[in-house]
Amino acid sequence: MILSASMIFASSAIAGSKETVLHSFNTFSGGVFPMAGLIADSSGNLYGVTWQGGVGKAANGYGTVFELTPSSKGWTQKVLYRFAGGTDGIGPDVHLIFDQAGDLYGGTCCGGQSKFGTIFKLTPQNGSWTKTTIHSFNGTDGNNPSGPLIFDQAGNLYGECAQGGEHADGSIFELSPPAQPGDSWTETTLYSFGSETANHDGAWPNGGLVLDQKDNLFGTTSYGGTTAGIKKCNYAGCGVVFELSPPSKKGNPWTETVLHNFTSGTDGANPESGMIFHQGNLYGTTANGGTKGWLGLGAVFEMSPGKGGDWTETIIYRFPPNNNDGIPEEVVWGLTADPAGNLYGTTVGGYGKGCPYAQCGTVYELKPPASKGTAWTERTLFQFSGLDGIEPVGSLLLSNSGVLYGATESGGAKGKYCTQIHGLDGCGTVFQIIP
Repeated sequence: MILSASMIFASSAIAGSKETVLHSFNTFSGGVFPMAGLIADSSGNLYGVTWQGGVGKAANGYGTVFELTPSSKGWTQKVLYRFAGGTDGIGPDVHLIFDQAGDLYGGTCCGGQSKFGTIFKLTPQNGSWTKTTIHSFNGTDGNNPSGPLIFDQAGNLYGECAQGGEHADGSIFELSPPAQPGDSWTETTLYSFGSETANHDGAWPNGGLVLDQKDNLFGTTSYGGTTAGIKKCNYAGCGVVFELSPPSKKGNPWTETVLHNFTSGTDGANPESGMIFHQGNLYGTTANGGTKGWLGLGAVFEMSPGKGGDWTETIIYRFPPNNNDGIPEEVVWGLTADPAGNLYGTTVGGYGKGCPYAQCGTVYELKPPASKGTAWTERTLFQFSGLDGIEPVGSLLLSNSGVLYGATESGGAKGKYCTQIHGLDGCGTVFQIIP
């Protein structure tokens, strides 16, 4: 089946790139609708989460954690954990991460002790996996954890909640591991957004964090900033790039600094995907803005550090108003960089021949300029058409051999379950692209 899929779907690729569907989600028990990107272990196995499916009394299931294992005959899916709903967690949508011992960590948007989401740990034991909830959010410390988690060198886990916190506009949290095995993790809210007038410090962080060598955290918020409360970006504000710095004395509060306020103009608006560090600069995407105010089609930006802690934002690519490059409406996921400095990402809009919704999504590449001051070069690597996937989710995973791996929220083999319940074609896919 995989060989035939590659033969069929390669015709939709651009400039010679080749897409192969490694797995189509089309059974309830196997999970449906992947909602985050993928990670890989040292053996090349892929891991991810599905938003629904699995087991439970709910009509749509509560979600799963899955593994895909390669072999000469194709890829085999194994469900590592099926969420049971309620206090166990509902709707895993946080990008997974491994610790040094090989344990998996992730989060659910909902469920838990107070129904505001959870952070969980999966530990491999004798061929199976044991799940532990290491924190349940209560609303005051956050609501709806989102974006990838990140470890520091001491083993502390950092993440963000898109909502909740002291001011209900999202929070940044730290989870410290127990001193003794079996004891509880300790959760600390490092910062709650909305503490400044009109949310000038940002609102709704949901794209994940990055950590520098001095343990400063960097991220984006989808809303807030200096444009909050005025007639831009629906009065909610166009978002910010922020830095969160640890205190010089343990126990004192962390300090939040806004590095850039998006203005809804050509600098972009509403970043939803976080950023990556590459060669000393930060790179990210915005869901709107770039060319036509906040209703523009989105942009890719660079943040460069300067003297005195100042940062300069530069737009390196603006998506034009045509389907060849994708139309990143509402959600633009994060970027991935290769050693040469090329950036890879996905769009929700844009489509190939046969797409049933005119918005199946694309995968693109951005090449840095040969000389400073000239333009980056964009190349569309693949346009999704439906059976090969609809709407890629999460950041792409780049292997050492240059192969890209990702997931789509829907599309793929037409599962009867997904069509009946959601009116969608297919329950999602895992794919690879050879540029």
